Amino acid sequence: MRAEAHILWQYTGLRPQHLEALRDPGAHPTMRWALRHGGLIDGEGRLSPAGEFALRRGQAIMAFRFIPPDPALEVEYRPGMWRRSGLAGIEAKLLIYIARFPESCLRFLRQEFGNRPLEALRDRGLIETPPDFPWEAWSTPVWPSASGVDLLRSHSGGRP
Repeated sequence: MRAEAHILWQYTGLRPQHLEALRDPGAHPTMRWALRHGGLIDGEGRLSPAGEFALRRGQAIMAFRFIPPDPALEVEYRPGMWRRSGLAGIEAKLLIYIARFPESCLRFLRQEFGNRPLEALRDRGLIETPPDFPWEAWSTPVWPSASGVDLLRSHSGGRP
């Protein structure tokens, strides 16, 4: 169960108890508030697109049917190699992580790297999210944009 819980956290931003609450409209009011705050349910208690996505993906993970996406690009981080890119060290590490583990969710990435580097990469157009998912939703998946992959290739030697 421990491995599934980590994969659930990385790819949905949910803990097992959150997944249970998404399935149960009669869940505890505090849990429902947290899910609403996380952008997964609306004010009337219905699942948002991000909530539907999290529920489907979470159920697949817990049923051992989820296969993580293939890396967009394999890149190693070496200090100093990113100075010409204009990225701060943490931004370069985050972009590399997103390329290695595409579709990791925002909540997981915010906990691991902080919100500031995510916003910097988004503002530069180096990462993408689904257009109908809010930036604030816990389960919003993130992947490198074409320009993000190009930047990684140009500063890493371009190993696919």
